[in-house]
Amino acid sequence: MEAIKEMRDKTATGDDAVPVDVLKLWREESLSLTTLLINNKHETRERWKDFMKVTMTALKKKPKATR
Repeated sequence: MEAIKEMRDKTATGDDAVPVDVLKLWREESLSLTTLLINNKHETRERWKDFMKVTMTALKKKPKATR
């Protein structure tokens, strides 16, 4: 939980598409429940289809961008 608190606001999302701002809004209980559910799936060897593939999009760089 401390690592999430130390993250900067309004940063780009990762592969999971969950913004840091959302994680910061969750209370510790919500984060603990989510961790418990994911660990349970892992221990029972069940897999969600979403975890089986990765989708990445390449962004073009704009030369001389000011924003």
